[in-house]
Formats: sequence, structure tokens, C-alpha cells
Amino acid sequence: MSYDAPDAYARLIAPRYGPIARALVETAGPRGDDDVLELGAGTGLVTKLAAPLVRSLVATDKAPAMLERARTALRRERNVSYVLVDYAEPLPFLTSSFTLVLAGLTFVQDVPAALAEIARVLRPNGRLAISMWGPSYHEKRLLNAALESVGGGRFPAAAPGRAVNRLTSAGFRSVRRADVDVTARFGSVDEYLEYRRGFGVPLAWTRPFYDRFLRAVRAEAERTAAGDGSFELGWTISVLTARRPR
Repeated sequence: MSYDAPDAYARLIAPRYGPIARALVETAGPRGDDDVLELGAGTGLVTKLAAPLVRSLVATDKAPAMLERARTALRRERNVSYVLVDYAEPLPFLTSSFTLVLAGLTFVQDVPAALAEIARVLRPNGRLAISMWGPSYHEKRLLNAALESVGGGRFPAAAPGRAVNRLTSAGFRSVRRADVDVTARFGSVDEYLEYRRGFGVPLAWTRPFYDRFLRAVRAEAERTAAGDGSFELGWTISVLTARRPR
């Protein structure tokens, strides 16, 4: 699925992800003397919350259109700069450049080379805060049930426990995990399906299969919709925090 679609993302997805961004920033505890690197800034949800709290922030993403959307929306934040990067590649920053690295729903925790680069660009005692999907939650169970019903198996587990072990193996200190439950509310199942369509068709799927999957998602969601047609969706977010390796 493509995340280089800023208009659809800003309209359909970003409004739902505000609580996830807040959970990351609140857990990270940015300070007035922090110089921050943000990985996977997207349209700027985390950037908007963190920028007023810190000395400087470099917002990065690999999707030019997403980053330009963030730049336009946050043009009044004078302490923010924007850089195109792919965190799967070496980061284009000097060693010991930042006191805090933020990564919201980026999968950086699954890329050992990226963790090594984060350790490199952090200053001594620098901090890392990552948000990722939790191991099990309402929407994941709903989507897995829908996918299994159309013969597609199950979506891969996020496995925050393994991410904690990966950070520890990479030498990070004081690695901690906090799970945060979030409720997303939709006016109807149709509104929820519109949100799901905002992610686009997964690259490995055909359009007919995707349409079958969405019909199955509708059926699963309608099982738990309220009497007035509204629909509540539960998410669990794991926020991992750590300190730079010695």
C-alpha cells in the first residue's frame, strides 16, 4: 500500500491517529533543550505536537508529497526543518547530532541497520521513543477474521516484545515498553470503510481480492456496530523508549 498520498492520508487517516501521536510525544517527554530527529514524519502529526516543546526538530520522511504537506501545514514552526530520507539507508546526519529520536508507526524497530544509525546520530545519553502497533487489539482481530474468511490467511503480528529484545540486542539501555489503549469512533461502518480505503490496495493483492476483503470487513464490523449505526474500534499501541548505547 502507498503512503505517498497526502490528501487521502490527511483527510481519512490522520484525524484518527492524533491519539497515537500524543501517546508517543507524552511518553517521550521532549524538553526545551532537545534537538530532535523525527523518522517517518508523514503529514506532521507528531511534528506539530513536539515542535513547540523543543529547541529544534528535523522532520524526515521518504515520501516527498507527505513531507511537503507537513511543511505547508507547519510553516509557522520556525525551529523545524524537513529532509527526505529512507531510514533503511544510512542517515544523512553527523554522529551525535540529536538528543531525541522519535519514530511513529515506522517499523524502524524491525530494521537492525536503522537502529544502529539511530544510535550513531544520538548524543551520549540520548533518548529514543518509538510507537508501534500492539500484539493484539480489536481492529487486528476484526481484520484477521475478514482476511481468513476470504482465504487470505492472517496479517503478520507486530510483536513489540521482539522489538524490545531487538533494541536490547542493539545495545540500547533502559529499554521500556508501555501499552496504550485507544478508541477510534466512526459515525457508521461506511465511515470506517472509507478510512480503510485511505490506505490503498496492498501491492500483492488484486483489486477483486481487495474488494472481497472489504466486503468481509464490512460484515465483521456490522456485528459490533451500535444500534444507531455508529462503530467504535479499539487499538493497542506499544510505545518503546530507550537510551543510546554506551
